[in-house]
Amino acid sequence: MDCTPLDFSKLGFSDLFTDYLKDEERAHQFYNGLSPFKPDSFLRKSSVIAGEDRLGRAEMSELLMHFNAPFEPSGDSIRNLLALKEEHTFTIVTGQQMCLFGGPLYTLYKTVSVIALARHLSEQSDLNVVPVFWMADEDHDFEEIRFTRAPGSTHELKRAELSPIRKAEPSAGRLTISDEIEAVKDALASILGHESLVLRETLSLISDWKPGTSWKLAFGKMMMRLFGKYGLILAGSDDAKIKQALAPVLKKAVENPNEVREKLEDQTSLIEGSYHGQAAVTESQLFWNDETRGRTKLSFVNGKWEIPVHKEPLSPAEAALYLEQNELWGHLSPNVFLRPVMQEYLLPNLAYVGGGAELAYHGQMKTVFQFFDLEMPLLLPRLSATILELSIKKALKGTGFSLTDFRQPVRELKRDWAGKFSGYGVNEMFEKWSDELNAQFSEREEYIKGLDENLGLSAKSTRVRMEKDLESLRKKMIRSVKIKEDVHMKRIERVSNALFPEGVLQERELGFVYIVALHGTMFIDSLISSAASDPLGFMKSHQIIEP
Repeated sequence: MDCTPLDFSKLGFSDLFTDYLKDEERAHQFYNGLSPFKPDSFLRKSSVIAGEDRLGRAEMSELLMHFNAPFEPSGDSIRNLLALKEEHTFTIVTGQQMCLFGGPLYTLYKTVSVIALARHLSEQSDLNVVPVFWMADEDHDFEEIRFTRAPGSTHELKRAELSPIRKAEPSAGRLTISDEIEAVKDALASILGHESLVLRETLSLISDWKPGTSWKLAFGKMMMRLFGKYGLILAGSDDAKIKQALAPVLKKAVENPNEVREKLEDQTSLIEGSYHGQAAVTESQLFWNDETRGRTKLSFVNGKWEIPVHKEPLSPAEAALYLEQNELWGHLSPNVFLRPVMQEYLLPNLAYVGGGAELAYHGQMKTVFQFFDLEMPLLLPRLSATILELSIKKALKGTGFSLTDFRQPVRELKRDWAGKFSGYGVNEMFEKWSDELNAQFSEREEYIKGLDENLGLSAKSTRVRMEKDLESLRKKMIRSVKIKEDVHMKRIERVSNALFPEGVLQERELGFVYIVALHGTMFIDSLISSAASDPLGFMKSHQIIEP
């Protein structure tokens, strides 16, 4: 496997993200003051964790052991779960929605990132660091998780998908896989080709996705089968015992909704003085989750909580007391801002690994962590990569464009190729023709204008009309070239579909189960090995991977 770094700035990533990677103070002021790219920052963070009032080590280990049991954890994962009882063991966390069949490639890259970083830190320091994947088992946006994508014959990505849910959406952790899953597998077979080895490998990888199985169990077992041998631990919060252990965090959020919101708003305002596009802050940072209503926003209106199972609105203090007395903490569910706080309270966590959006909303939370008597984790970019298959590499070379040129829409690439790279040299010919025309007219217009002012205007109009006619002829020639060079146009489409499907990075659209089936599980081994030697450096650039 060959990996070539590419600067994130060439791929349109946000200024906040690229400044953070450069260790710019302008960006780092919104975080915990520790550079995540310096190894001693992890030692500093570990000493802070030791002094914080968190969940007890033994209780945490037992809760996670209970949580992982249904997923049939590997021996290495069990050893890591037991190691969490020891004071010198810490975690590196990433997380993602539980998408169908594992979701897009960046789910794989996130998992590889925490595994490689945990391995590197354990080898290079006195710390014992274990990788954790936080399953977003309380998210409820089924529209975002109900499909997977794989390439057809022209590398255009096609969807195999479940039908939308037409009722109140339950959290992903409470979904049951319907009989329709077999039709989705058939659709995937049609995309990949019924007789292909890749299809057989894919079906093997997704064997746990079957009717009557819980969505959470299928996702968790798949992740454990792929990553258990690296000691990966799975975690989540839609679990009665874990939710009860997190009651102190939930109680404080219920009792102090205005304070939490104000801290988010103040920090967001500070960031927006330099950067843009932060996550929206609302009155409530909590959802209500039950079998009847699904997962719905818990309303905080006019200074009172509207608890679905209580007739009258309750003040923050009353609501906290009611929830505690009736043991209802399990029905509360965190939003994007509270979930990281819950992760930090539950785990002895050194760092969170995520994408640009996750980096941004963590920046909004600096004072929220402090409010909950926690220090925010170090924030690290996940591995970001584009897989450049050999056939696509050859096709890319034949287009005459660079890889980053393919960020442009296909229609613009086709136009540019027809005008610049075809053997007809259309643009060059018309530029020369236009220059010659203007040179000839400049001399003659002055002469005509000297004879008669009105005739001078007519001459100018004639030149403008001829320039328009030339431009019209140029466009017609380009269309003709496109037809004649259909092979090249299809090559451009193929490369664009492979590298930037739907106009975005490949990692956001291509299903990771397809890549693992195509290249085998050794692909994961090679990727972890490539990253583990210098993960902090490896993740500071987008990687072009040639398997």
